[in-house]
Amino acid sequence: MKKLVSVMLAAAMLLNLATVSLAVVDTFDLAGHSAIVHHIRPYYYKFSKDDNVMKKTRNPNIDYGDTIYFPLVDENDRVICEEDAVKGVSPKAEWEQNGEMVSSVAVVRKKVATSGFGYFLAITLKGNSTTEGDDLFGEVTIRKSSGDYKFAKNSEGKRQVKLNVEVYVCYELRDEAPDLNVVTEDIYLYNFKKVDDITDFELTFEEFEDATFTVGLRGVGKMLLCADSEFNDAVADANDFASLEFFNGNGADFYHRGEMFLPAEPGSFLYELKDGNLSVVQGAVYDEGMEGFYFETRYLGSYVISDRKLNVYGEADEIEAAEIP
Repeated sequence: MKKLVSVMLAAAMLLNLATVSLAVVDTFDLAGHSAIVHHIRPYYYKFSKDDNVMKKTRNPNIDYGDTIYFPLVDENDRVICEEDAVKGVSPKAEWEQNGEMVSSVAVVRKKVATSGFGYFLAITLKGNSTTEGDDLFGEVTIRKSSGDYKFAKNSEGKRQVKLNVEVYVCYELRDEAPDLNVVTEDIYLYNFKKVDDITDFELTFEEFEDATFTVGLRGVGKMLLCADSEFNDAVADANDFASLEFFNGNGADFYHRGEMFLPAEPGSFLYELKDGNLSVVQGAVYDEGMEGFYFETRYLGSYVISDRKLNVYGEADEIEAAEIP
């Protein structure tokens, strides 16, 4: 039944995307429009790292770990580019199905043209190692009632905008990894049943030089893995006083605790990034000889290395991050 619902949803979204794409062009008009947020476009964009610009997608499915962006627009469907229009807003999500797959929901500023930026509702999915897909249903509300710029009143007389989110989250059919010892930024299927020595198997990472994860593979079988060092704009903006490096794993669960090593300069601080929040990596130890942090984990998680102490979500500034003695 779930598979039938997913197929019907994908078909409906394809029809919807095809319909709205006739009325809205792929480019963004950045001039001569209101700073009043009127609605959220009900179809999404992805940020192209290759072109460094936002692009519309007609694919109704999204990968685990991806971020999708919905433009905030004025009454003429033109993207909002004034900071005051969205300053202080806080999106609220109410998920009807599979909300646990969502890592974060935020309003962000992204590049939409050669010399222009616009504001988007960004929904980031958690990484996963499953080969199964599932549906994500829910509603996101963004409101603002103070400041020089306000949201337009909706049919209920409230200054807020809402978006119904209906997407199918899955990985596309993946090829097997060309090298079982190397994790790349592109997700591959790793068939660890082919590994002879499953006691202390070492993974390296193409996008984060000298990082390693050594773990036992007994009972692991096949997994989907990827990791990159892409800059996290939200974390960087909230900690603009620090120099940051990012290790972004897809959250794969290896079932057994292994040892992660992340290279870092002496004096660095180490944090885990999970569900959009920073926390101290418990038990992390800095090795002066190897110049990096060692810690135990069973997950291919996401981590932040900073040259300064960061504000930890829900904790006071005096909380100690892992650092050299």
